[in-house]
Amino acid sequence: MCARGKPPHYNDPHIRALVEKMIELEGEEIKVRVGRRTWLAPRHFIALHGLRAADLPDSDFVEVNAEGPLADGESITCPSCGMTSFNSTDRQMKYCGHCHKYHEGETNEH
Repeated sequence: MCARGKPPHYNDPHIRALVEKMIELEGEEIKVRVGRRTWLAPRHFIALHGLRAADLPDSDFVEVNAEGPLADGESITCPSCGMTSFNSTDRQMKYCGHCHKYHEGETNEH
């Protein structure tokens, strides 16, 4: 179910399959960190609607840790849109969930 109360409503079946595979491997939600604050955000929501850092404090997403770092602290930043992901699958696949693109050799890994 999408966070907006609808079933996942993908236009591209390949994107849906990719997101569902990520959910199978990594779980329904992903930790999204902005500064020193961290929220749990549904992967389907991000894939379908995107996510702006400025919207997180007013969202219904659960804030899980206002101060501590993520487990490994590693991230990948998309060269196209600037979105940063801390997801290990995104890092491994060099995939941006916001742009829905693979960026082999173009990303900024931290």
